[in-house]
Amino acid sequence: MNFGIITHPKKEEAQKLIEEITSWLEEKGGRVIISKNETMAKKRPDLVKKISDFKKECDVILVLGGDGTFLKAVDYCYGTDIPLIGVKLGKLGFLTELEVDKLYWGLEKIIAKDFRTEQRMLLYCKTEDKKHQQLIALNDCAITKSSFGEVIETRIYVNDNFYNTYKGDGIIFATPTGSTAYSLSAGGPFVSPRISAIIMTPVCSHTLFNRSVIFSPDDEIMVKANSESGKVGINADGRHRIIFDCKNKIYIRKAD
Repeated sequence: MNFGIITHPKKEEAQKLIEEITSWLEEKGGRVIISKNETMAKKRPDLVKKISDFKKECDVILVLGGDGTFLKAVDYCYGTDIPLIGVKLGKLGFLTELEVDKLYWGLEKIIAKDFRTEQRMLLYCKTEDKKHQQLIALNDCAITKSSFGEVIETRIYVNDNFYNTYKGDGIIFATPTGSTAYSLSAGGPFVSPRISAIIMTPVCSHTLFNRSVIFSPDDEIMVKANSESGKVGINADGRHRIIFDCKNKIYIRKAD
């Protein structure tokens, strides 16, 4: 079985663990490749590969770190059916499956193919401008103000039908997986990750009607935004951020 290992490059705990895991897996007859890593590049340069190689060579990918590292791995591996297994090393571990003390028990199960995979919904966001920028998110896509102190207005359309207008700090579109992240902090509901849905949560909305709304995963949502600066920001999983001209539209739907 071919294992890929993706890790946070600056976590000392992860560097030591990579060496231990690699030795253990090789003793079991497994093949290991590792994402860019200075420590392993010196000790085992033959194992260090580009992320693009993971899609072609891996049966399973281990992600060592917290939720931030896991979200990066999801982004890297989008478009494949390779299982991702998170090992918690960070401060937040909602997305990670294994604690370090259960790691080798989990690896034994994987080698024996005694495990099940769980499909998680992703969001696809694109801008209707010259660049046609596209974002993929496991947790959420958030439309927020681009500069401090301004209020943005968002007009929401669902399947080409006008739904509502919100004024405030922005609006969050979350997956069920992401319902425990930014959306929950903004007052959104917890939604089981075993179902598919798009959760819309206004952020500090200047209206009496500021409740979250749950849409069908088959709905396509279009947003027209407006602000004093003429710009808004779009964030995917708190990682990718683009500044967007308000005269254009934003489309959000379930990713393929």
